[in-house]
Amino acid sequence: MARLAIFEALPALLAIIQTVSSTPLTFGGLHLRNESQPDDPVWPKTEEELSLGNAVLINLENFNYVRVEDDGTVVVGTGIRFGDLVNIIRAAGKELTVGSCPCVGATGAMLGGGLGRLQGLYGLTSDALRKVRMALWNGTIIEASDKVNQDLFWGIRGLGQNYGIVMESTFETWPATNGGMHYNADMIFTKDSVGRIMEITNNLTTPALDAALSFVIFFLRRMPQRPSLGLEENMIPWAMLPTRSVLGFIPASCATGPRYNLYSAITRTLDPDSFVEFSYAFEKFMQNYPQANGSTMMVETFPVQGIEAFPDHYSAFPHRNHFRNMIKSIGSYTDNFVANVMDNFFRK
Repeated sequence: MARLAIFEALPALLAIIQTVSSTPLTFGGLHLRNESQPDDPVWPKTEEELSLGNAVLINLENFNYVRVEDDGTVVVGTGIRFGDLVNIIRAAGKELTVGSCPCVGATGAMLGGGLGRLQGLYGLTSDALRKVRMALWNGTIIEASDKVNQDLFWGIRGLGQNYGIVMESTFETWPATNGGMHYNADMIFTKDSVGRIMEITNNLTTPALDAALSFVIFFLRRMPQRPSLGLEENMIPWAMLPTRSVLGFIPASCATGPRYNLYSAITRTLDPDSFVEFSYAFEKFMQNYPQANGSTMMVETFPVQGIEAFPDHYSAFPHRNHFRNMIKSIGSYTDNFVANVMDNFFRK
C-alpha cells in the first residue's frame, strides 16, 4: 500500500511542478552519498549549489525494493543499489550483469547501459531489461517494453536519463553459473610493471577476452595492510565479488566522508606508454598532495561476446561494438584545499 501511494503521488507532484514552470530532476540509488554527515558542506543544499536553475530535485531513494518473480525475472525499485540487488538475486540461485561497485544505483547504471563482469555471458545490464514502469514529465504513468512504447523502451536502454522518471524495472535473470562461485586471483605489482600489464591486457582482448574472464586494475599510492607482492587465489560467491575481489578495495570508493570527483572513458585498447606516464605522475601527485591519498584510477576490462551478440541497433547504447575497457579516475579528498588541483589532474 505504501509503494502504491508513492506511485500515485508522483504524477500529482509532476503536475504541480509543471504549473510553476520548473524542470523535474530525480535521483534514486546514489553512487555516493555522505549519509553519516548530513551537514557536510559538500552535499548540495541550495539551488545555486546544485546548479539546477529553475528545477526541482525529486528523491526516489525510498523506491528501494527487490522482488523475484515465479518466472525468474526480478522487479527492482529505482532506489536499489547493486549491493542490495545481488544478495537477493543470489538467494534465488540467479545472476545477471551488475557493476563492480556495490554502492552504485542499479537503475541509474542500467539507464546508461550497465557494464559488468558477466557481460561476456549475458550482455549489458540494460540488455537484460524486459520492461519499466515510468512517469512521463506530464505525470502520466506508463509501461515501456518490446511490446508497448517500443521506441521509448529502445531509448531508455543507454540514454534513459532523458525521457521520464523510471520508477520500477523488470530484468531477466539466469541460473547461477558454477553454483554461484567464481574464481578470483588478486595480484600486486609495482609501477615498473605497468607497461607490460597493459600489453598483456591488449593481447588478451584481441579479438576479445574470454567470455568468462574479467580484469579489474587499481592504481594505488600505497597498499594498507598488504606490504608484500604476490598472488592470492580464492573462490568467491558471485554476490560478494564487488566487496571481496581486488583485495577488497572496491568498497573504499563507497566510503562516506570524503569528497569525490569521478571521470571515465571507454577504450578499445590500453596505451602502455600513457599508463606508464600516468603511474609516475600519479605517484608524484600523491606525494605532493597527501590530502588526496584515497584517490585512484580503476581499469575494468570485461569480455564483450554477450554485448556483441545483440545487433548494434538493439538499444540506444552507442558503444556496443567499439570498446574493451572502462577507465575510471576517482579523485578522493577531505580538504577543499586540494579540490581544484586534484580535479585538474584527473580531468587530464
